[in-house]
Amino acid sequence: MKILVIEDSPRNIASARLTLADHELTICDNIQAAYDVLSDKTQSFDVVLTDLFLPLGSFEGAMSRRYENSPDNQLPAGLVFAIKAINREMPCVICTDANHHTDWICALLDLINNGLGPYPEDRKRKIVYVEARYVYLDGSWDEDTQMLVQEKDDPSVTIKDWGMAIKFSNFFPNVFPHPSIAAKNCS
Repeated sequence: MKILVIEDSPRNIASARLTLADHELTICDNIQAAYDVLSDKTQSFDVVLTDLFLPLGSFEGAMSRRYENSPDNQLPAGLVFAIKAINREMPCVICTDANHHTDWICALLDLINNGLGPYPEDRKRKIVYVEARYVYLDGSWDEDTQMLVQEKDDPSVTIKDWGMAIKFSNFFPNVFPHPSIAAKNCS
């Protein structure tokens, strides 16, 4: 499968390379790169996986020149990328480290799943939202080596399991079947 991953965190980029190693990956680590790839009509993907919040980075200059109120450093750019993807008929999974109990945008995104539970069966859906605390790798990120390690030394740091996020979406049940264990309660 051709998969576009939009993610700025080195630990989650490493996880994408690990959990999606059998697929053709394009990884964009900033807003400008993701915008350019999704705007290129010659490129198409089977699925787009995006983080919700991304830093402004090089996109900041364009944003601050156009608007009186400059945005914060982190933008919910994943929303724009999800819309761009589905407008081009590419399904999208938004996966975030944020939590619907503490972030109002995440609370609103819960409405996407529309009470259908953790494994949506509706094949017409083109966008799914999941929090990383439900689809994560057991392990840690070693800042010194810039590598994923087996030991979980900081439980507050979540590493996204992008393969599990695709399973959660149920977009490709023949390629990414549902896990055999029941999903955690998403309260």
